[in-house]
Amino acid sequence: MKIGFSFGRCIRDIARGEVDINDVLVIVARTRMPDLESVVKVIKDYMYRNDYLAGLDEDECQSIGAQLFESGRVHQARMESGNAWGGTPAHGNAVWADVVPTTHMNDQVKEAWNHYRFLLNMTSNIPEKEIYK
Repeated sequence: MKIGFSFGRCIRDIARGEVDINDVLVIVARTRMPDLESVVKVIKDYMYRNDYLAGLDEDECQSIGAQLFESGRVHQARMESGNAWGGTPAHGNAVWADVVPTTHMNDQVKEAWNHYRFLLNMTSNIPEKEIYK
């Protein structure tokens, strides 16, 4: 599962086949798109940007954008705050982050992940009132 950080560049990666749309948990977008009509307009604009969707099939990009939007996988903080401008994202220029380790899964990463999952399961199964007895 992946978290995306750029609506346009995530659509690009899905359209190119670099990311499966079914692997997208959420996209934290810096857009302000209250409805599907707005999504269409934003994607039309991205079609002319070399770092976004230029050269890709617009119908496919529109379909991907609509699927993501209608399935509730596009989180837009600007919709809640009303701000027209967003701050600099904390993730820098990254497009994706994996929710679980899926790339470069060497033995050390597997072991660390398994320890994390073990501790999470151990602590999440104890009611909070029991912790302080």
